[in-house]
Amino acid sequence: MSESFPEGADIYNNFCATCHLASGEGIPNAFPPINKSNWLKEKRAATIKAVKYGLNGNIEVNGVEYNSLMPSMELTDEEVKNVLNYIFYAWDNNVEKPATLAEVREVKE
Repeated sequence: MSESFPEGADIYNNFCATCHLASGEGIPNAFPPINKSNWLKEKRAATIKAVKYGLNGNIEVNGVEYNSLMPSMELTDEEVKNVLNYIFYAWDNNVEKPATLAEVREVKE
């Protein structure tokens, strides 16, 4: 997992930080937080799917409803795994287990 962290940080900063901010706190009423996000821990497959394919429609994060578009970033499965491991362990997260390449490959659109 530690080998994917630096690449995941680069991917996050290049693709995700614009909306979710460098701190992972998101933008209130527009883009949900990733830092301290219940969604990461409770909706693991949906999190992988969102990073892999994008997301459109209503979701609830930390009791707040969000309805915005997250386009597909067209990342490889390896890049998806790396950015997931970054967000799973950055800031105040600490998700139970790291993402694996096999797990990312299993998630289909």
